[in-house]
Amino acid sequence: SEVSGRILSWLKAGDREEFVRVRRNAEGGLDIYHTQNSQVLSAAHADGLVDIPSGAVIHRGDVVHYYPFAQFFA
Repeated sequence: SEVSGRILSWLKAGDREEFVRVRRNAEGGLDIYHTQNSQVLSAAHADGLVDIPSGAVIHRGDVVHYYPFAQFFA
């Protein structure tokens, strides 16, 4: 199941859906991992994914769909 969360900005609208690695912060928001490159093993930092629809621009505080990794391994 998905959880809504508040994310920092994602200002590059793409032509495809993106799943970006994020980590929940102490304020209950979501911090985007600085490197989304598929060649980087950053899953150790991230605790979930955010679904960013094709063409979307996300501004700080917008509600997004957050998928915690724990739901996949429970």
